[in-house]
Amino acid sequence: MMAVIFEDHGYETLNPLSALTPISDLIVGSKRIGDRAEELKLRTTYLVRPHLVSKLNQSGREANDPGLADEEVLMLNSRLLIRKGVLRALLSLRDGEGLVSAEGDVVAARFPARRASLMIEEYSPDSISRSISRELSVKKEPPPECYLVRWPWDLVPKGLGFMKEDLRAEIREGPLPSEVKLLGPKGDFMAGEDVEFTGPVFVDVRGGPVVIEGEATVGPFSFLEGPTFVRRRARIMSGARLSECYIGEEVRVGGEVQSSVISPFSNDYHQGYLGHSYLGSWVNIGAGTVTSDLKNTYGKVMKSIRGQRVSTGLRKVGSFMADHAKASIGTMLFTATYVGAASHVHGYVTEDVPPFTIYARTLGWGLIELRLESAIITYRRMCARRNVEPMKGEEEAIRSLFGMTEGEKRARGVQSIDLESVRGRSGPQGQDSATSR
Repeated sequence: MMAVIFEDHGYETLNPLSALTPISDLIVGSKRIGDRAEELKLRTTYLVRPHLVSKLNQSGREANDPGLADEEVLMLNSRLLIRKGVLRALLSLRDGEGLVSAEGDVVAARFPARRASLMIEEYSPDSISRSISRELSVKKEPPPECYLVRWPWDLVPKGLGFMKEDLRAEIREGPLPSEVKLLGPKGDFMAGEDVEFTGPVFVDVRGGPVVIEGEATVGPFSFLEGPTFVRRRARIMSGARLSECYIGEEVRVGGEVQSSVISPFSNDYHQGYLGHSYLGSWVNIGAGTVTSDLKNTYGKVMKSIRGQRVSTGLRKVGSFMADHAKASIGTMLFTATYVGAASHVHGYVTEDVPPFTIYARTLGWGLIELRLESAIITYRRMCARRNVEPMKGEEEAIRSLFGMTEGEKRARGVQSIDLESVRGRSGPQGQDSATSR
């Protein structure tokens, strides 16, 4: 039996994070969602939106190929958070049986190869759940542990619960580096042999484990509170304060970061505050940038989605910045703000920002479309600073998304004009207002 992880209509409510990232690549705990399917020990392929196929294939994973289904297939929703408690329910499904949520979303289903191949061939994220549901002979209620993420703010609080389990499974006994002052049990801390501590570091594992992978660098007088995971080649700057975080590969991070995810190759290098937030890949946060994550009333945060008010059910919700987004120095992001893919934000950000948008209302510029080639050139420049080759699949996805979001930008009043025509009004002139570390 093989597994097919499919994207459904949930990509819409997971925007802006899902715009350039397959849902299965979003991070929950210490892993991408799709990586949790490894517990099933099945050969895995993916069904994703067309503009992401090349990107996924180039990363070494197979996508949207009906010829791959040459045996029985277990179809899994890419939004499913797989814990050990649900493995039995998934593997015990028989041909034609499926787990379907009360909302009608298919969680998992099992089919013979021929029927699965037809579904893969006709795949559309907007109709895949209905197509699978029609083919099911038996529909079962999913066990309570089967959770489908729906909103961007689901990823961080759910991730903290997974993080403790994930990291405790990773930890192996080893010596405590002389530079580390540890608060809590030694068995909840692990650092790779080639982690470089450049001075005294304080680590508090009383609330959960802290794991630092190899080739990471941790600056002096930094403070790490668990559960926190620091991936390979990340750099924790001197005096940084990290609490309950995922710090991805090649990330540069300083200042205060609490209960947040920073995806690979992004930067939050300088002093500032990032709280209860999620940054995609290739994001840069300028010095002094602050995210608000709490209402003055201490009430639960509400979010406007397409004109409707949605309760997050949470008292703390920060910002959600899609891949390639940038925040200039001194940016202030209001509670629960979305920043679209490849957008640049300046000053006070009091509303959601469409993709490919220069948001500078407080500078008197309004909303201006970021040129497509500017987004591509910036990506290539950031790759050069990390000594990695730009991915053609990434650039293809950026180009496709630019065209796909034309209507959204126009509906939000984004102007397609030359930036130089407004630079003279106010604000920075003749220089970029955000830098890439």
